[in-house]
Amino acid sequence: MFCGKQCFNNNKKVLEVASIKHKGRVPWQTDGPTLEINSMVVIIDWLTKEGNYNHWWGGDKQNGMTKMGIANEISQIIKDKGITSERQGQDIHVKINCLEQQFQAEKDWLSQTGLV
Repeated sequence: MFCGKQCFNNNKKVLEVASIKHKGRVPWQTDGPTLEINSMVVIIDWLTKEGNYNHWWGGDKQNGMTKMGIANEISQIIKDKGITSERQGQDIHVKINCLEQQFQAEKDWLSQTGLV
């Protein structure tokens, strides 16, 4: 029940705005159904599973698997986890490359400061 046409129209607008999916960039750390499940967690879990990073780094030339093919597999894992943000293989490839560069920069910094 609404008090009048104006209340009804205001409520209708609020419902329409809420139903429109937010378009734009969605952070990798917050795109999942829960804080514990998101695209970044899936990628980190995949990379830290024994043998996977070596598989990524060297590719699977025996089976004809390229980094792009592996990235597409990770994309499917992300979808299987219930994450609705579309993460294309190319995006995953770029994200892993950025993670590698960040890791190397931190490693270099630690060795230069003598903290390692």
